[in-house]
Amino acid sequence: MLEKKIDRRIKKTKDQLRKCLTQLMEHKPLKEITVKELTDYADINRGTFYLHYNNLHGLLSEYEDDLIVQFETVLNRYPDKDMSQKPYLIFMDLFNFIYENADLCRILLSERNDTKLVEKLVRVVQKNALNQWITAHTTSEDIYEYYCSYIVHGCIGLINQWTKEGMTIPPKEMSIRVTDIILNGIKGL
Repeated sequence: MLEKKIDRRIKKTKDQLRKCLTQLMEHKPLKEITVKELTDYADINRGTFYLHYNNLHGLLSEYEDDLIVQFETVLNRYPDKDMSQKPYLIFMDLFNFIYENADLCRILLSERNDTKLVEKLVRVVQKNALNQWITAHTTSEDIYEYYCSYIVHGCIGLINQWTKEGMTIPPKEMSIRVTDIILNGIKGL
C-alpha cells in the first residue's frame, strides 16, 4: 500500500502548532491553554487549526501517537533475544531518542501535564520488549504485570529526573545506569 503523501503546507502548519503547543506547555498544563492562545502564538488562523483538529486534545494525541510510532521503531530494531541478552543496546538507542526529543519528552512525561503518553508507552513496551525479557527472567506469570509496571514507571522517573537536570549525563552513561538498576536493583548500590 502506498503511503499517503502529506502536503508540505499542511506539514508546516502542523509542525508549527506542535512546536508552539510544546512551548506553551512548558509554562502551563494543557487544560489551561486555549485554541485561541495557541493559534495566536503560532500566528495561524483558528479556522486553519479546526481544519486539522477538533480540539487541543486531538493535536496532542496525534503528537503523542507520532512519538509512539518513532519509539516503537527504535524498539523494533532489535530481535526479542536482545532485550534479555543485551538490554544496554536498546536503552542506548532509547536514551538517544529521548535526547533528540528532549523538550517534548520532558513536557509530556512530567507529572504536571495530564497526557496519555505514559499509558501508551507502558502498552508499547509491554507489547514489544518486556514480554521476552521478563519471561526470560521470571517464572511466574502472576508477577509479570508488576515487573512491567515497575520497570516502565521506574524508567520514566529516571527520564524525568534526567531531563529536569538538563541531561548532563550522556545517553550512553544513562543506558549503563538503567541497565544496572533493572538487572541488579538495590544490590547494584
